[in-house]
Amino acid sequence: MKYSRLKYRINGGADKNLSDEAKKSRMKIFENVISMLNKNNINYAIINGVDDFPNNLGRDIDLVVDKKEIKEFLNLLYEFFYDKYNYFMLVRKSGYGLYQTTIINKYDDESFASVQFDFTYSDINWIIGVFNPMPNKKILSTACFINGIRVSIWGNYIKTIRPLIYYHKHSIDKKYKIYKEIINGKFKDDYIAILGKKLFKEFEIQVNKGSDAIIDWSKNLKRKIFFYKLRKNPINSSYNILLNIIRRIKIIYFSKPPLIGIVGPDGVGKSSTIKGVANVLNKAGLDIIVKHWRPGLLPNPGSFLGKRDDIYTDEYLPNNKKSNFQFLRFLYYYFDFLLGHFIIDRYPPISEFNLVIYDRCSIDMIVDPLRYGFTNRFYVRIIFKLTPKPDYLIWLYDNPVSIYNRKPELSVDEIKRQSSLLDHLFSKGYIHERVNCNSGIDNTIFKTSASIVLFLKKYYSIKYEYSANT
Repeated sequence: MKYSRLKYRINGGADKNLSDEAKKSRMKIFENVISMLNKNNINYAIINGVDDFPNNLGRDIDLVVDKKEIKEFLNLLYEFFYDKYNYFMLVRKSGYGLYQTTIINKYDDESFASVQFDFTYSDINWIIGVFNPMPNKKILSTACFINGIRVSIWGNYIKTIRPLIYYHKHSIDKKYKIYKEIINGKFKDDYIAILGKKLFKEFEIQVNKGSDAIIDWSKNLKRKIFFYKLRKNPINSSYNILLNIIRRIKIIYFSKPPLIGIVGPDGVGKSSTIKGVANVLNKAGLDIIVKHWRPGLLPNPGSFLGKRDDIYTDEYLPNNKKSNFQFLRFLYYYFDFLLGHFIIDRYPPISEFNLVIYDRCSIDMIVDPLRYGFTNRFYVRIIFKLTPKPDYLIWLYDNPVSIYNRKPELSVDEIKRQSSLLDHLFSKGYIHERVNCNSGIDNTIFKTSASIVLFLKKYYSIKYEYSANT
């Protein structure tokens, strides 16, 4: 889907371009969790993310925990991390029955590092379309201690079926050595049981040709394996398809990405702050989408008259003149904010903590309606009051003269007028936090990042559902 108001996005997260201090911080988080599991004799097995341990960790750690011990495990995590001032623990229920936990450490005054743990406890959670390649009881029964951590080599090898079926080219290339080992005998029978003899033979031929060949072959594997499993066991496959539909609905219900709005007059430093915040929070393990002021389900109205409407753009030029079709413009933006909120903004990724940051939002239409083509304030008030709003709204403020000297696009009087309106909205509770920008961009970035992380700690919390008192 095209996001007409998308500025940019940052994929990946905690394992990219980290400093030595960040790597040490991540390793400390991981070792604390493993120590906790070992000391309390919790039955667990890691199946991914520790291939380079103890030198490095993957972006996320996949582990299986015995179903009977899942509540105890969550309680231990909360007791150890949740109330520590320099740790921030985010927890969400995944639609696959997983609990995903990101533990963030503020390891110095201006830096974050994190480790994401994806854990499951039931045999049905690994179903891919029509079958379950990884019975978790076998993952736990095949686990053994390596370098002080309990690892299931079997689970790690069988999990390599996922990038083949979902056609993740980078992961297939990364796992190519494992595919070579599989066709040479390591867990070969398990792979044959998953793919069937015919598909495994195709797999074997393509692996021998090289990584490019196996990548190309996997393009159609999902369709092939779907029909193979459906023919082999139609009743069980139909049941698994139903479970997947239910899980997709649960993803939307349980894992809605939080929406952050950042507002302030032109010149206060919104774009620079947001770019810095996105990089900081990405290092804290979040995938970041940065958008212009509305969801962007509908294109720029001017595009119908032949005006340019980029999918990715760092600039969204203000209208600053009265529209001759204000009612039609009102309806257009109203439905974009209403429908785009649910169709685009609230639809989460399957397996990642995701954050949407808005550079301006609907509240900015109250402050400066002419920017969006309105002179009738009734329309912008209706849009603001009757459409979904960001979960957390931050106002960047500074002395009007300082803002003008930084970027003399608005007059000092206009900056004062906008700041006064924002202050009124803040006093009414529509704006949740304000950050003073008078101490330099780096300080503003970190204060804004810290404020968002504190909000996320509350947003992504199931503390009271699985507390020791339940």
